[in-house]
Amino acid sequence: SLLVAAGGGTVGDSVGFLAASYLRGIPWVSVPSTLLAQVDSGLGGKTGVNHPAGKNLIGAIWQPAAIVCDTDLLRGLPAREFVSGLGEMLKYGLIADAEFWCWLKAQTPALLKGDPTALNEGIYRSLQIKARYVAADEPDLSGVRAALNFGHSFGHALEQCAGYGHFRHGEAVIWGMRLAARASKEIGWLAAAAEAEIQAVLAALALPPLPDLDPEALLQALAHDKKREGATVQTLLLRQIGAVDSLGVELSTWRRWIGEFMASEGSHPVS
Repeated sequence: SLLVAAGGGTVGDSVGFLAASYLRGIPWVSVPSTLLAQVDSGLGGKTGVNHPAGKNLIGAIWQPAAIVCDTDLLRGLPAREFVSGLGEMLKYGLIADAEFWCWLKAQTPALLKGDPTALNEGIYRSLQIKARYVAADEPDLSGVRAALNFGHSFGHALEQCAGYGHFRHGEAVIWGMRLAARASKEIGWLAAAAEAEIQAVLAALALPPLPDLDPEALLQALAHDKKREGATVQTLLLRQIGAVDSLGVELSTWRRWIGEFMASEGSHPVS
């Protein structure tokens, strides 16, 4: 038997989890059809489904037998899907490749318009970076692969509290990276000029505004993060553009970060 997951990240995660579970594991092929799935979730073998208590809490690591990325599948996607995928691409530049970050800044208009040449280059370079992390830490146990979660602690909490579907995954990650960049500067890791550059690039992307959410509810959702260790959450923060590191951050500090970020960025009713 063989399963084929043709669709976005939710389809790939669900079908991959089914493949991992049925008969204790059968082969499957990933055919991602959104930009985010092509640059991120389609590669790596992390499969699963969401739970009311948190995102991706039920799942398995089960690698696909093959991954087919065809940019023709991206034609006609809504503009939000390109912004969402670009968010994960920008993440790769921020955590691992400053030159790629600069390339993405220059190519953002072309990527958002679905230019095939820019997409082919951007997808290829994104997958090169992710593949290095996955190869170094496939089971996600040593901490190397955790770098790929930059922006995801707050992003996942935002998705959960706003209601799954309110944000595209990449949109929530962009908001998460903005908070993480601010925190990186606050603790003295990231230079003010670099943080300002990151904020300017990310703020220029068309995102749904932050909804009117209870900061304490966001904190409680974040407290279920798999990177939590007791009263601290292993948090990915930037040393500089192109270099990420992990720091154990107390939940009390996260409470302040979330409250200040929500207050400064404004809030809107959840539609």
